[in-house]
Amino acid sequence: MAPTAMAMRATRCWYCGVPTAATAATPAATTGAIVESAPTDICRLAPKADSKPITYHDSCYLARHNDVRMEPRELVAAVGQPIEMKRSGKQTFCCGAGGAHMWMEERGSAINEERVRQADETGAETLAVACPFCTVMLDDGVRTSGSKLRVADVATLLAESLDRDG
Repeated sequence: MAPTAMAMRATRCWYCGVPTAATAATPAATTGAIVESAPTDICRLAPKADSKPITYHDSCYLARHNDVRMEPRELVAAVGQPIEMKRSGKQTFCCGAGGAHMWMEERGSAINEERVRQADETGAETLAVACPFCTVMLDDGVRTSGSKLRVADVATLLAESLDRDG
């Protein structure tokens, strides 16, 4: 019997397609699995009244190439007050890592710093991500631009919200 599409999606890394047995420790591998395996549990979560605003950065590989746009937003909405950036979803703005550019020196202005500027414009305190490459690039952009944003994976935000709820 062939596995269902949902079962196949939940057993592969949402970023690179590698089976999760090899990538289970990465937050990007868990984002889709969290949403697909426990949608009713996520629906029961509710952000606290004093929860902070969170903006979500769509990774190119998740949003453009794998059509994964709503699942990470469900996690963000379950733990905070989501605020969309102007460039999001299929129209997302790259973090700067795509196409192995993570290891290249940029000419001109840094893409990751521009994306951090766009996130800052939302007024959010946290920049949520679901890709390890985006985490590195945007964390670096926050550091070099002097932004006060906190960069955190959506799975980390979910884990933190469960800790605070007891």
